[in-house]
Amino acid sequence: PIVPGEKPAYNPPMPFLAGESLILYDNRGRAYVIPELIPGKVFNLDGHLFPHAELMEKASEGESYVGPRGLTLTPFRPTLRETLSHMKRRTQVIYPKDQGLILMWGEIRPGLRILESGIGAGALTLSLLRMSAPGGRSYPSRSAKNT
Repeated sequence: PIVPGEKPAYNPPMPFLAGESLILYDNRGRAYVIPELIPGKVFNLDGHLFPHAELMEKASEGESYVGPRGLTLTPFRPTLRETLSHMKRRTQVIYPKDQGLILMWGEIRPGLRILESGIGAGALTLSLLRMSAPGGRSYPSRSAKNT
């Protein structure tokens, strides 16, 4: 519980792990997304190479990280909004503004079991699961020709 006047507990930065997504900001505020950290892979930003393994070992969330050729980036774990905004759009993505209405009108709350149809990029699924936690589940339904 939040107690007025009491400082919140400090959560030390956690190392980035294989499989996590990462968003990097340069000193101009431009964002670059690494959808999945994979040891052995390299993120190339205009010739500045950032090995995924090195980001996992040496970078800390929210702290400036200087790459091998001097380019400074600040890494973060992307928020749900950032994840949705940077998703590849092979299918139609339902944006946060529209998701808010769906979550409100659908009365999505913790513990619900949700049946979904027309599964696409997963943007709405992420929000449904977040709002139905803890204890909620999503059951996707796909037609045989789309599997």
